[in-house]
Amino acid sequence: MREDILLLTAYRGRREAYLAGVLARLKAQGVEVVGQSPYILQPKGPLPALKTLVQVRGPSSGVELYLEEATSFFAKEGEELPPVEAAVAPPDPGQALLGGTYQGPPWSWPPDGFNPAWMADLSPGPLGTAWRVLPTVDTTILEARRWAEEGAPHGGVVVAEEQTQGRGRGQRTWTMPPGTGIAVTVILRHLPPLATLSLLPLAGAVAVARALEAELSLRPRLKWPNDVWINGRKVAGLLGEVLASLSAATVSAGINCNWPLHRMPSELQGRATSLLHEWGGPVSRPRILAAYLRHLADMWQDIHRGGEKVLEAFRERALFLGEKVEVRHGDEILRGTMKDIEKDGSLLLETVHGLRRLYAGDVTFDLTGR
Repeated sequence: MREDILLLTAYRGRREAYLAGVLARLKAQGVEVVGQSPYILQPKGPLPALKTLVQVRGPSSGVELYLEEATSFFAKEGEELPPVEAAVAPPDPGQALLGGTYQGPPWSWPPDGFNPAWMADLSPGPLGTAWRVLPTVDTTILEARRWAEEGAPHGGVVVAEEQTQGRGRGQRTWTMPPGTGIAVTVILRHLPPLATLSLLPLAGAVAVARALEAELSLRPRLKWPNDVWINGRKVAGLLGEVLASLSAATVSAGINCNWPLHRMPSELQGRATSLLHEWGGPVSRPRILAAYLRHLADMWQDIHRGGEKVLEAFRERALFLGEKVEVRHGDEILRGTMKDIEKDGSLLLETVHGLRRLYAGDVTFDLTGR
């Protein structure tokens, strides 16, 4: 006699038929279904996948039965078998699993990779209409630019498992070892007026922040013009560009997900962080990316309406707003009070010589107190 706890996964609105088929198959093989929980969603954020914990007891292994039933079901539907999470054990033997929502660690669905079919399910909105998923790339920015010039559709996404020559603001490099983060560039068509298009990097930063808030309950702050910080260290950077032909724009994000801090190069020690460190465990990169695309779509719509929500959301999370700062602007170092972020995304700095409007620069605390 063997007892198993199975985690059954179904999606795309077919949970009831799939679950009924699995349970009927189990019972036909003499396996007793002791109980089952209500369907489970991931603890944070929506998922198209519905999961049910089923406790079974019998002479046969429930795992093999589940695999057989699932393979048959999805083969008939002409779809790929979803990730298998069949044999699971409760993290605490005394924890009640049946009759309530599972409160343990999040289930790892989807697997930690960027499968276009799964990503389309996770993010069914206007961004993610087409995908280029690359194992390694010098920079997703150049790949997306080439694709856009070839006619890529609005919402086309370039994402890579590894980025070797990523580019950030001020021509800084942003590298990413395999499987540790999200290096992504999104192609945007139907451009708004250039006056509001300048808000694109800010919109991307807001989208990353909202994704981390929704998925991980973290509280990121935004460092003008396009960095995402958590607890005083950078976790993500954004870059927005417009093609010379004005036919498309791109917004690129580099998000440090599962890179252990002790493995980062010395130049990043103390300056960069990762979601692995801040959340206390590995995060699902596909879920974070899908959430980012959903929020970026909302911000892109707002830019077309003038960008008020983008500005409001950025100001709410902005570091140093109203405080004494030092801004490195090219070869110039400016000191003053960070008064506001203007409608075009520029920073309004109040100096001893009057107001200055800046469109780029590296902002830090003014430690001199002047």
